[in-house]
Amino acid sequence: MIRKQILENAIRTVCQDRKDRYGEVENNFKLIADLWSAYLGAAVSAVDVAMMMGMLKMARIKTGKYTQDNFVDLAGYAACGAECMPEPLQKSKLRQEALLEEKAVAIPPQKQKADKESRLT
Repeated sequence: MIRKQILENAIRTVCQDRKDRYGEVENNFKLIADLWSAYLGAAVSAVDVAMMMGMLKMARIKTGKYTQDNFVDLAGYAACGAECMPEPLQKSKLRQEALLEEKAVAIPPQKQKADKESRLT
């Protein structure tokens, strides 16, 4: 049940609360990326911002003094990162995932195992 609560809280946080405060995630993360790029002297993308903010949450969790909110934020940053990906890349990744799912469903597990073993020999 906690998994569902965390994801529901992340949805509310990302799609409502933060959006009302900071605007569209793509614009906000792009601004952060531009500032970090200037500061670091290296290119940083909006997706990088989402991943690095996720890493910050992981570091907080690692201290052992985390709250459930750290996990909510981590889930939210992952979702924001996916949304910040360039559209062609989003579509190709989603297409690849769909093809992998179709293949996994279409091929019985025994056949998949036999195919894998035949490639190894």
